[in-house]
Order: sequence, then structure tokens, then C-alpha cells
Amino acid sequence: MRFYYSDIQAFVTTKTSAGKVWNLVLGVCIAITLLLSIKSLPIPVALMVAGVFIFFLLLNILMGPTCKCYIQTAVNWERLSSLRRVRSARKVINKVAPLIKNAQGELTHADIAAKVKETSAVPVSKAAKASPARVARDSATVKNYSGGVHLALFGVLLLDGLWCIADIFYTSLALSIMGSVVTMGFVILMIIALVKQHRSRLGKEIRTTTWVSMAYACLHYVLSYVIYMYVFFQNPKMANNQWGMIKVMAYMDILEYPFLLGLFIFSSLASLTIGGLGMYYYSVSRFEKGMGAHP
Repeated sequence: MRFYYSDIQAFVTTKTSAGKVWNLVLGVCIAITLLLSIKSLPIPVALMVAGVFIFFLLLNILMGPTCKCYIQTAVNWERLSSLRRVRSARKVINKVAPLIKNAQGELTHADIAAKVKETSAVPVSKAAKASPARVARDSATVKNYSGGVHLALFGVLLLDGLWCIADIFYTSLALSIMGSVVTMGFVILMIIALVKQHRSRLGKEIRTTTWVSMAYACLHYVLSYVIYMYVFFQNPKMANNQWGMIKVMAYMDILEYPFLLGLFIFSSLASLTIGGLGMYYYSVSRFEKGMGAHP
């Protein structure tokens, strides 16, 4: 959306806790990786995985606090989604402020009082009066969806992450079957959530997290195929025995296979991260709606 300097009334910036949440998530990922290295994960692999998380943690800290930035005009408020850090928002505002001043000029206290009085006396224009047909069309275009499917999706992702951790330390056919059911539920809920969020009022963060979950679902499928082929080459006699392959995979000791251990650690951290962020964004969205928050 394009804004003219003469129409801009104010910039409003509010700090958010998203940066701190990312720091917490990355810190937990580092701690889990180091704890696993003490028990079973080879030290070089642990340092490599932890190094990736440490890099993103330091990068997030150096980028500074996160924020939401809004621009106010006489018509409405519009969020500037590209400005997510306080530092970048201040930089843009400081750069644009002189241009706005040149376009609008400077008002004295008397001019401001006169403008306020003039604005309060202006009647509602015809353009501001929406026809019933337009209201109905707009209501049909924007769906009133509360986000229940998204909540279930993020909850299943958290469950999937916990299952991956449990599958590392425990071997059980029932646990393996439960993991397959959870994965199927995750895929089904993800598809429904993507359909539900189309033309809905869900926040951009929830939408983005849902798209990230779709990318992870595709990656999860690739990883599952890689694990299956790895087990197949370890047990070539099970080529024509599907149920036998399932039982072999269920009773495999993941801790004895560094390659599989690395894949399971990645899957658990990815599921917990995406599910946790989705839950956080959903709770923030519900809180703002419940409080009637307005920038």
C-alpha cells in the first residue's frame, strides 16, 4: 500500500516479546542438544547442531528488540509488517519524518486547535456511508473464523515433538503407531488450517507459522522416506514385508544410530518450535481480541 507524506498523521511503535520468545526457544534447543551429547550424541555432531542454534541466538540478540509498527492516516491504521525490529523502525521513522514535515509544514498551537474544531464539525461524507449490499459483500469476503483448527494444529505439533523425544529413549510398537497417527493428524489439520485462514481475520504471524508448518510437513515426509530407506538398507530381508519393516523401525534403538538420532533431534526441535510459536501467536491474538486492543 502506498502512503502520501501529506496524509500521514503518526507512526506508532510498540515493543513485542517475540524476540525474547525466540531467545528462549533457541536457548532450550541448545540445552537439549548439549544434554543429549552427555548421554549419547557424539560430541562433534552436538557441537555442530548447537553451533547452528547459537549462531541464530546471537543474530537475534544483535538485531535488537522486536516490535509492531503502525502508520496512522485520517482514514485508518495500517501495520507496516516489514518493520519488525525497534532499530529498523526508528531508522525509517527518522528518515521519513523530515520529508513529512516538508510536505505538511509545521502547525502552531492555534492551527492545531482550529484543525480539531474543524474536524469535529465536518459531517459524515457519503463515501463513508457503506451501503447494505457492500457491507454484506465485505462480510462474505472476510470470514469470521476464530482459529480453533490452528490451535489444534499447533497442539498436535507439540505432541509430535514430545513423541520424537520419547521415541529416542523408548522402543515400543504402540509408541511407533501413535507417532504415525499423530503425523497423519498433523497433515490433515494443516490442510484444513490453510483453507480456513484464507480470507480470514487471523494475524499475519499465525498465517506465516501455518505456512511454515506446511514446509515442515514436506520436509518431514522427505525425512521419513530417508529413515525408511536407511532402515531398509540395514535390513534388506524385509523388502517385501511391510509389517516386518514397521516392527523393525519400532524396536530400533535410535541411540545406537547417530544418523537417525540427528534426524529425530531435528524433528523434535522443529515440531516444538513451530508448535510453541503458533501457540504463542494464537494466545496473543486471542488476548488482543478479548481486550479490544487497538494500536
